[in-house]
Amino acid sequence: MSFFGLNNATNGIVNATNGIINSINGIFNDINGIVKAIYAIFEAINGIFKAKKDIRNAIYGSFKAIHSIVNGLKNGMNGLNNAIVEAIYDIVK
Repeated sequence: MSFFGLNNATNGIVNATNGIINSINGIFNDINGIVKAIYAIFEAINGIFKAKKDIRNAIYGSFKAIHSIVNGLKNGMNGLNNAIVEAIYDIVK
């Protein structure tokens, strides 16, 4: 075998080895992409649960606000009732 033939064969082996390494790198890049996609899916699911919790808290806060308004109206009506009763009592007295 001539020197050039040996050199060409060696270059072919090196090129083939580089091709295999590039393929392995491509596989790892694909796996990394899949892992990132799965992570993004879990992040999205986590976001949905957080949003669900925020919505639940907002609804709870709305009910608390309505409850406070109703209590305020009830107390206001009681105060008005008492004022009317006292005014009538003062007039009658």
